[in-house]
Amino acid sequence: MSSTNAGEASPPPVKPAPVTRAADNGLFAPLRNALLDSRQRWRDLVNMTADLAFETDERGRFSFVMPDPALGWSAVTLLGQPADRLLADIVEIGGCNPFRTARPLRRHRVWLKRPDGTLACVAFAAAPLLDGKGRQIGVRGLGIDVTEQDGAEAQMAAMLRRSQVLDHILSVMRHEMTTADVMRSALDALASALGAAGAAVIGSEGAATAPTIMHRSGVHQSGIRQLGIQSGILQSGIDQAGAQQTGPYPGGRSPSGPSPSGTSPSGPYLTGTNQAADLVLATAVRLLAAASDTPEQGTTEDGHAVLVCTCKTRVGATAGLVLWRPVGAPIWDLDDRLLAGAATLVMRVVLEQDAMTRDIGQQARTDALTGLFNRRAFLDELPRHLDRLDREDECGTLMFVDLDNFKPVNDQLGHEVGDQVLGMAAQMLRTLVRPTDLVARFGGDEFAIWMNGADHMTAAERAEHLRVTAPRTLGEIAPGLELPLSMSIGIASRAAGTNETVESLLRRADMAMYAVKRGGRGHWRVSHAAPS
Repeated sequence: MSSTNAGEASPPPVKPAPVTRAADNGLFAPLRNALLDSRQRWRDLVNMTADLAFETDERGRFSFVMPDPALGWSAVTLLGQPADRLLADIVEIGGCNPFRTARPLRRHRVWLKRPDGTLACVAFAAAPLLDGKGRQIGVRGLGIDVTEQDGAEAQMAAMLRRSQVLDHILSVMRHEMTTADVMRSALDALASALGAAGAAVIGSEGAATAPTIMHRSGVHQSGIRQLGIQSGILQSGIDQAGAQQTGPYPGGRSPSGPSPSGTSPSGPYLTGTNQAADLVLATAVRLLAAASDTPEQGTTEDGHAVLVCTCKTRVGATAGLVLWRPVGAPIWDLDDRLLAGAATLVMRVVLEQDAMTRDIGQQARTDALTGLFNRRAFLDELPRHLDRLDREDECGTLMFVDLDNFKPVNDQLGHEVGDQVLGMAAQMLRTLVRPTDLVARFGGDEFAIWMNGADHMTAAERAEHLRVTAPRTLGEIAPGLELPLSMSIGIASRAAGTNETVESLLRRADMAMYAVKRGGRGHWRVSHAAPS
């Protein structure tokens, strides 16, 4: 049995055998492969989901870019270049540069340039890169192109806005009764929604007719107060500066209201003189003359933005919706034009309904053959004329006219010739009086005339003219009759300051006319009122 003596050295420790490369590969290869797989997986995922993955250095230059290409840019083109060069020349309100951010970002949208010059809206997620001491040495981030998504969302938002505005216009229209009130409310609502200084509907009955103002927005706008036609040019008077505009401009671009002096920070407001209104309306008439199917816009010489939407109704009239903004306000963008066009379709229905209603009313008051008032319309209008003459202390005269020997015209020459005779007789009577007087066909071959401010002497002169010219003029249309056509006329004057009724006037004129017929026809007779 052996033992170790004190003082003897201990045997050296046994060194482990060195690990061979084969053993190294066996231990770490799976880990390395897993890391490589993870890296490739990350690259694949980024390539599939991101349109731009990047890193920038402390100077804001690209040090890493993928995929290749990114937003049309090759990685070689971008590496080492300032990332700011990709930023579009668009002012980002309340935003920051994703390539230089000092704080984490998510869903931050920025417009970037593409190589072809177009723009891309990119939603970024980015975070600053820090070194071991916490100092920022760059930025790492991902960007996704959302241009198409933004466009679709913007279109949906615009469509929703147009729908809401149209619903509001229809709502305010439903609360009105007359066409004028309906259109005024609709124009008020539309002008407010579009941030317009005013709105109006101008139109004409045909190509040869000068445009007239059919409807206009209310007095809360700095709009048109009085409009007319002079020498074929629209003239207007303009309200003084009124309430501040309440309607927002699209995107919040609302100008401030006018100052007491009638000016705004952007320039002269549409107030104070006719010149500004004339320029607006002259521009509107010019745009309306283009007769375009799409909204047309222009700018007046003094800088007002004018928008016109042409509306051709089914009843043959051409109308135009006119909107204008103050000097310095934004021009009309696409959404403005689409909204105005949609509103025009609504107003077209109102205009057509109004035209048909007026046409029906006109037919109810007009003789279809001659275009004169019928008996009902004449008797409705006459009391109004008498009331005015009483207020002004003036006289007036009623004439009853009956065609003599008219029945043989229909019997011998036919009803078509008879209609021509009646039409010519109506024309002769119409040219005999002023536009403010009344002419009507009472029925058959009987007519009535009311002349404002005319006494019995004036009426007798007109009656004598008819006595002389009627047989010759009417005989040219209906020649060869055994008894010539002529006119029997009864006259009844109403002196100033009297209170003679309509019934009394009609009775006296009728009696005078039949007295002429009994006395041989083809003449005239005056019925004098009984002394009061």
